[in-house]
Amino acid sequence: MEDRIVLPERLFMLAGDGERIEQFNLYYRNAVIDLAPDEHVNIICAYGRQFRDFWRLEPGNAAQPFDAGAAAAGEFPLRLQVFDRRFALVAEKTTQIVIVPLEDKEETKLLGIGDSITRNGDYIGHARQTLHYVRTVGTRTYDGGEVKREGRGGWTAEMYNHRTGAASDGDSPFLFPAGKPEATYWGNTSFWKHIVSVDPTGYAYDGYQLAARQQGDPNLPYTFGEDGYPLAPNVGDIACDPELGDAPLREWDGERWRAMEPQPEWEFDFGRYLRRFGVPQPDIVSILFGSNEFMPLERAEDGLDSFLHHIQLLVDSVKRHDPEVRIILNLPLTGAGQDAWGRSGGCNRSEARHRRNMQQVARAMLRRWDNDEAREQGIRICPLLLVVDPEHGFSVVNESVSKYVPKLVERPSDWVHPNRAGHCQMGDTLAAVIQSID
Repeated sequence: MEDRIVLPERLFMLAGDGERIEQFNLYYRNAVIDLAPDEHVNIICAYGRQFRDFWRLEPGNAAQPFDAGAAAAGEFPLRLQVFDRRFALVAEKTTQIVIVPLEDKEETKLLGIGDSITRNGDYIGHARQTLHYVRTVGTRTYDGGEVKREGRGGWTAEMYNHRTGAASDGDSPFLFPAGKPEATYWGNTSFWKHIVSVDPTGYAYDGYQLAARQQGDPNLPYTFGEDGYPLAPNVGDIACDPELGDAPLREWDGERWRAMEPQPEWEFDFGRYLRRFGVPQPDIVSILFGSNEFMPLERAEDGLDSFLHHIQLLVDSVKRHDPEVRIILNLPLTGAGQDAWGRSGGCNRSEARHRRNMQQVARAMLRRWDNDEAREQGIRICPLLLVVDPEHGFSVVNESVSKYVPKLVERPSDWVHPNRAGHCQMGDTLAAVIQSID
């Protein structure tokens, strides 16, 4: 009876302190696969409020009569039930609510890896604002380094594992020529050319200007010339020029860049990424993928094995570098309503299909990593899928009802990217999981 319900074994929530209100919302449409209009959800829990479409808890908020008893620290069960129109129980699942007190800790460095949602990074910034001891690290930043991350729009976990020699949008920062010191590898010349001169404000290139400067110092000049090659190479330095086709790797011999023969193999190495880009050693790595992998698919089953495999490759590389690094695996978001999907894709995108795919992906992630063995390895689940409001967590536009009815109505306008409120809900939940880590 649990198959239709997507709930981790534990849900972490930050406690408020009387003046600061913390809030957790569990949206039934996100948590229950194929929730039908004639079905209803029932919550059995000692605390919180059951609304029509969600359950809400504001831990420690004395102004809420059903939340006042939820202590600043503690845990209790929540059972989610699904009934059909005849009030027959068709599914149920129990999770443990864990209230985490908001306390300062030693500085914790967080690296977020992901797709366009992490490229935006507002949820990471919100978690950082909530937990003042968190410092973000990574290669991409839009604010001079206040909030850093490793997020690229349109990317998948597989691309981070395998993408090299791309003519546009760059290569994986985790891939290096095998057998060569990471300090000698300067990356994709087309990528750096666009960042430095051709398209610095472009979607794929904005945010890397700091990484392209000497020592990552905004006051120093670029390390790369307008052609994307390093300005002052040393003998043995390597660059990847995608314009060279099947032999893109070139080596500086002191006078010129020459094609390497044979072309080195590529290897994925998280530790080399940190050293090459001067990224401080993270204490926590947060990973969020799913939308790009499964948006084109009719059935999640067609891509599940590949998706889990490439997430595992990321996890394994981090752990090979340092087994003590904690990893947060974020359950992917379901997205906005069909009006937004039609706006972006006409008749070629289905909200219902994508929502079901994301729920099935999340369920598969829970089966693999939401257990004691994974937790002992330092892996935690963050249930972002559950917490973004499917109605108000995404941007909207005003459109007339029809050409005959000029009345304006709000319609969701972005199919998978949360608005500021949605990112804040994500950030609250990410912060709670970070706070729960010893």
